[in-house]
Amino acid sequence: MWTLETLVRFDGAQRAGARIVERITERLAEHGIGHLPGRLPTDGNCRVLLYNREQPNVGFLLRLVHELATQEYSDNTNPSVHQLDSLLDARRQVQRAAERKAAEGR
Repeated sequence: MWTLETLVRFDGAQRAGARIVERITERLAEHGIGHLPGRLPTDGNCRVLLYNREQPNVGFLLRLVHELATQEYSDNTNPSVHQLDSLLDARRQVQRAAERKAAEGR
């Protein structure tokens, strides 16, 4: 979690204008870093969630959810929805197993 002002300072700028925000977005993408909200605000006080787009963990899940929420239906939509369902199901199974293990330890 970062404020936009911090990202602007890392970029070497003083204020978040449209061009600065666009440049930050491009640099983050070049490094495989995604962000939410999907469109960076220009208000320096706004918080931004940064995540690694390539890792098969929460970052990947966030990217997949974001893509499904913001893009129009395409040939990739059904496989993406299936992939998201599979990931969430696996997460539920891990959580249930951890809960059973904790209950057995009591």
